[in-house]
Amino acid sequence: MNEKSTQVVLDVDTLANSRKYSRVTDPEGRQETAKVAIEAHKKRNVTKQELRKRELQVKQIQQEQMDLAGRRNKLWQSIQEKQKSLEEFEVGLVGRLKKILFLDKLERRRLTALKAELDSLEAKLEALSQNHREQQNKIQELREILENLEDPQEIIDAYYERKSTEPLTNEQKRQLLKPEVLSQLSMEQYIALWRRLNPYFFTHVTRHGFREVRELDLFANFYAPPEPVWVDDNFRSFLSEKEIQTTLSILGLRSLDKKSVYNWLKNRGILDLSSASEAKASLFKQHADADYYPDKSAVHFARNSASHEKYGSERGNEVFIVYPTDFIASQYAFGFFDGGSFIKPAYEYILNDNFVWPGGVGRGISVDAGMVFLPKSTLVDPETGSKYTRDINSSVEVRPKLTDEFFLKLKRWLLHPEIDLLTILNRYMEERREVNKSFIKDDAVNYIRNRLTQESFPVDTIDQLSTAIWGSLIGEFHLSAHNRGNEDFSSFNLSEGHIEKIINEFGLQWERAARTDHAVPAQEYWENYFNQYPEQRPKHIVYYDGNPTAAVYEFLQKNGIGKADTSEVDGPLLGFDDNHVVDMKNDPRANVGKEEIERIAMEIIDEYYANGREQQ
Repeated sequence: MNEKSTQVVLDVDTLANSRKYSRVTDPEGRQETAKVAIEAHKKRNVTKQELRKRELQVKQIQQEQMDLAGRRNKLWQSIQEKQKSLEEFEVGLVGRLKKILFLDKLERRRLTALKAELDSLEAKLEALSQNHREQQNKIQELREILENLEDPQEIIDAYYERKSTEPLTNEQKRQLLKPEVLSQLSMEQYIALWRRLNPYFFTHVTRHGFREVRELDLFANFYAPPEPVWVDDNFRSFLSEKEIQTTLSILGLRSLDKKSVYNWLKNRGILDLSSASEAKASLFKQHADADYYPDKSAVHFARNSASHEKYGSERGNEVFIVYPTDFIASQYAFGFFDGGSFIKPAYEYILNDNFVWPGGVGRGISVDAGMVFLPKSTLVDPETGSKYTRDINSSVEVRPKLTDEFFLKLKRWLLHPEIDLLTILNRYMEERREVNKSFIKDDAVNYIRNRLTQESFPVDTIDQLSTAIWGSLIGEFHLSAHNRGNEDFSSFNLSEGHIEKIINEFGLQWERAARTDHAVPAQEYWENYFNQYPEQRPKHIVYYDGNPTAAVYEFLQKNGIGKADTSEVDGPLLGFDDNHVVDMKNDPRANVGKEEIERIAMEIIDEYYANGREQQ
């Protein structure tokens, strides 16, 4: 593609319309395709005409065969009558008289003539049959030829399909994939544009409803709530702001002014420290593996995965935003927790943490520049959109409604001797080194699932509960075995503490909206919400069912996104290596505003503590 056409193509309407796009970028290809289509049309027409001619001939042959067959039947009838008449010459006085008058010879000559005519007809019918077979064979041959000839419309459609997935150049991506441009696209235009981009994606799973206990909370020693925590305002704040905000912005740092920096210091608790020196030392204190400022000034994403198991809120009711990787990579500075590659996810969920710097204090990533994936069929509370029902009698502002009977029922069931969980563990220990572990797990989980079903546990909990019980059994057993120094588990029991852990980890003790008579599908809830607050409706919405990551891949496949993969040519960073921040601590792109914030913060801290407000 030449330089001139590159500039002209930078128009969304053109890119979304493969016919317009081809007129601008490939006039020679259009002409060549038209020639091929016209030639195919001619060949098909010639073949069709020959086919129609042969089919007409067959009809004529068939009509002639019918006519000759009629004549043959009449001749055969006449022959039968003549033969009968000759037989009468041999009996009776009348017959002998006709024979004396030589009338029998006359009849025999007529019979001979009729037989000769019949033979002639039979020969003609045989010739017609032979001709009919030949014509049918030729017709079949023509039909096969016609079937194998390219359809002109298919040639044209295939050409436009190729043009609709022709990759944009990296120059075009840098120029076109601006957030303000993507935010104005219709869903159809967005999909048409993404078909010209790489199929890789970034996701930001956000909080909605109740935050359940996650593996990440326990793994990273983060605050692990004993019950789901209400975080509903997290996603709604994105909707109202129309941006995914950085942690700095969420903490109040929206601009480089004194008031904003003060709010940030106050919200972080820095001004609650005992001295100015301690406050200054804590300004950018590192709390994790990443330096504070590059970490908190970035928007964090997962790549090629929703990472909902680690960072989401309600299982089965996840809300997340998807962006084409080309958009992120072409418009922003980015970095990886694990070194990184755009073309595959990190090998562990915990490491699938990707930094994207919006380019300044107070800036975020546009929600409308991406696609918001919302649950479709999950039954939710019609007032909150949560899969849990709220406890209106709770002293806490918002909490899920507790169902004590669930715990009691599960406790009675698990501790019942007929369940014989030790048998499951015995089999696991005997066979785990000899056969496929997944087979053992599936067999055990299915056993537990069937027993839960028989005991009429709520349908919406059985799958999670079966897996949780098995995981807890194995995990607690190995922990117990490790503490004992051997794998003798003859005295191992699943205690009430184990049962509580199972229930708490999956939030199974909280009442689900699905168990009430007023629950609605999540899509209905969100449509009602957006009708009530139309200014918050995202530009691009995808309602989905099932696993969040699988839903994204299903969306890509359904819409033909994936034919413009340039990774083999452009490499794992898709040709945007220049935007890759390797040294987050020192790269200025990951530290925009840091020096000015530090200067203002030092002034505020000095003034704050100098005014006698230093805590004693």
